[in-house]
Amino acid sequence: MRVVFMPPGVTGVTGVRTHPHAAADFQQADVNNGRLKMVEEQKDKLRKPLALGAKEDAESDSSTSDNEEQPGSSKAIVKRPAFYGSVLGMWRLQSSEFFDEFLQDLGVSHLRRRLSLNLGTFEEILRDGDNWTIRISTPIKAKEINFQIQKPFEIKSFDGKLVKVVITLDAELKKMVVRQLRTSPGESLVNIVREVLPDDSMRSTITSDQSEIVARRYYTRCNAE
Repeated sequence: MRVVFMPPGVTGVTGVRTHPHAAADFQQADVNNGRLKMVEEQKDKLRKPLALGAKEDAESDSSTSDNEEQPGSSKAIVKRPAFYGSVLGMWRLQSSEFFDEFLQDLGVSHLRRRLSLNLGTFEEILRDGDNWTIRISTPIKAKEINFQIQKPFEIKSFDGKLVKVVITLDAELKKMVVRQLRTSPGESLVNIVREVLPDDSMRSTITSDQSEIVARRYYTRCNAE
């Protein structure tokens, strides 16, 4: 007689005898298959968050590489303040070189020298079409100079005298020259050259035909954002 291994619950086959251990073997196989299925399901559950995390990391890296400024990259964007590289804007006095000696050489009084040396001095240079304005303010006083480029006008000098000057400006707005015009014999002529440096600071160089002293004043730009 043939011995056929029949799964549990299969009966009624004529002439076929079921092996006595067949049912137990099939039951064990079912258990093993069930465990294997559970293991595979757990693996799938683990794979999904890992795959999702890898995808998010890839997207994050891509976003970062697109938005961040990479050193040496042509795509890097350098944020510069308004009026960068020009004399326009608000400036704060940071330091002076030989300015007191220069004023003393011109005969400026002690009180006026003290006021001019104040480190709380601000200069604002504005433009409205052909009209220009320089506002100079200290903790004690403020004054405003209105003018047009290359047109002579009168202002008060360091010693308080009324003098005539003309202001010129280069095409790139980096250098502004205030040149005093002689209106009477023996009058001292003072020139002031404001120039923007490569680091976007400003240097003011003051000279006179009646003094060998060269004074310099250094400013930093305010409201750089």
